[in-house]
Amino acid sequence: MAIVKNWAGRAFGTNVGNLAISLEGDDVKLVGKLRLADERYGVTVYAIKGTFDGQTLEISGEAETKREGMMYGNLTARARLNAKGELQGTWETSIGSGGTFQLFPHAYGEGSSSAPSGMTTQLYTARHDFGAISITRAEITALADEIQIQFPKQQVMVNVTVQTERIRTLEDFKKLALPEKRGRFAKLFAQEEEASGMNRTVIVELGQGGNWVSVQSADEPWALGFLEKLKQRIAPLERFYPSQYKKLGITVNQLMVFAAIAWLPSLPDFAARAGLLVGVLVVISTIDYVHKRFVPYTTIYLGDTSDGLLRRAWPTILSILITVLGGTAATLLGVVLQNWLSLVGKG
Repeated sequence: MAIVKNWAGRAFGTNVGNLAISLEGDDVKLVGKLRLADERYGVTVYAIKGTFDGQTLEISGEAETKREGMMYGNLTARARLNAKGELQGTWETSIGSGGTFQLFPHAYGEGSSSAPSGMTTQLYTARHDFGAISITRAEITALADEIQIQFPKQQVMVNVTVQTERIRTLEDFKKLALPEKRGRFAKLFAQEEEASGMNRTVIVELGQGGNWVSVQSADEPWALGFLEKLKQRIAPLERFYPSQYKKLGITVNQLMVFAAIAWLPSLPDFAARAGLLVGVLVVISTIDYVHKRFVPYTTIYLGDTSDGLLRRAWPTILSILITVLGGTAATLLGVVLQNWLSLVGKG
């Protein structure tokens, strides 16, 4: 991956101010200028050189502009790409100053056809939430490739979390060796400046807390159209879990509560009715607990395949089994209470 040549951001620490970096050359042998507009001491220009390995940028340099009475040390800095395609890192000098900094890519000027206008532009955001999902590494890569087509100037960032978080560009992710069989979280992020001067952004998040995609652009038809395209890509990966299935906004758990309420008039007294409701609530809580404990909401296979149809289908099979057993238990509870009370009444 070739690093973006122009960056801008902020420096923090013993010196605070705006940063601008321009780079030239290959990733293994970069040269350029770093300009720091210090809020107290003014502008200092550094001649820098550095390297970029696809994820980490390392630079060093010395000041070109020096004012009388001020000390300037040799500068070193190191930064890593985050999931948003930004650089975050630390800097220090040989005279003891140092701190942190953050840089944002500016692709304008590197082949963009038109400059940002001064007009106010509306950003349109389109979002869709998915249900439970099962996805393989190959499918993550294919989805990222689909996004990459829309972002020719910037690489898609891929974030996969197993025990630790691993953030890579798409090309580096394709080469990354992952010994773990499963991941807990995956995120795709792409951002690029449009002709309007606004940023076109796509985010896909897959994890136990939810699965969703968000598309943002100043071009509303593009945002809506690309969201539909991603929905068509991701929808076949959704998995049916009975306990989370909704029909007309009603879940299976809600149906169990409605059934219990409907059954209440057949029970003779308050104690029996309370017992039925408490029992049904315990069954529902147990179903939810077992689902969270044993049925992953999102399954991320990090191997090249899904390890067979049965392995991919087992969460749905287990969910159906848990729901059926829970519904059966609630029904048996009502029948047992009714029959037991009938026997007590006859006695």
